[in-house]
Amino acid sequence: MTIIVALLAYAGTLAVLAPRLLAGPWLRRSPRLALALWHSSAISVLLATILSTVACFADEGGVAHWIPGLTGHHGLSGLLLAAAPIVVPAVLALRLGVVGRRLSHNHRDGRRRHLELVRLLGRYDDELGATVIPVDVPAAYCVPGTDQIVITAGALAVLDDHELRAVVAHEQAHLTGRHHLLVGWAEILRGAFGALPLFAHLGRATADLVELVADDRTVRRTSAAGLASAIAALSCGPAPAHGLAASGGSVLARVERLLAPPAPLPIVPRIGGIGTAVTLLAVPVLLVLAPATVAAGLVECPHPFS
Repeated sequence: MTIIVALLAYAGTLAVLAPRLLAGPWLRRSPRLALALWHSSAISVLLATILSTVACFADEGGVAHWIPGLTGHHGLSGLLLAAAPIVVPAVLALRLGVVGRRLSHNHRDGRRRHLELVRLLGRYDDELGATVIPVDVPAAYCVPGTDQIVITAGALAVLDDHELRAVVAHEQAHLTGRHHLLVGWAEILRGAFGALPLFAHLGRATADLVELVADDRTVRRTSAAGLASAIAALSCGPAPAHGLAASGGSVLARVERLLAPPAPLPIVPRIGGIGTAVTLLAVPVLLVLAPATVAAGLVECPHPFS
């Protein structure tokens, strides 16, 4: 029973405190590491919740022993409490599945309709490596799950050649990194468990961080100043509903970061962050396995007076 309480206490504490611990200017210095920590925290909470149920059935003093007592002495309330280890994770899994299916269907359907319009109205520009559509609002974005980069006629009117190359490179970074998968997963978790602070903030944090990751990849191939000016020029347009836009995330913070890049995170904090991400995934498993390992060691160790 102690293991179950420890797992649930760990999951609850992490779900509440993680957003505060993961906030700070250091995120701008290593967005990839920040993404790893955000998502390992989310997986750790889910894993701890699931393993708390496993522990109920694995513990010698667990379900098999306390269900009869609960149902016998407390009637219906005892029965409900006894069923909780099975019902709670089943409800969580069902909610995750329902929300995931609904959001995936909506995004897939929206992307399909949008691509039909792009193919109908647009023309592919070989030099740009993107499809140009006759829309006056300046915008540039990629369509997740495809190789399509879309640029509006309005964007062509306000961006010079250097800025256009930077924008296309930025969108290609999104497609290469398959950032839409991380963003989509974060949206599903927010939709399913948004009452918990960690999951409520996960979607926004992921969307902002993948933009920084794409920015970093882009400036290796083009100028930071060109990308910054392109982001500023495109920021007046609305973000596409079914794509990752060059003007996504916090525009001002991105422009400031490009024009005055922060120092890279030193190697020691970077290694510490990676170790923390791995530890977050390992803690729930260790909480379950540690008592069994200790017990096995005690059994194998002979008594000194025997």
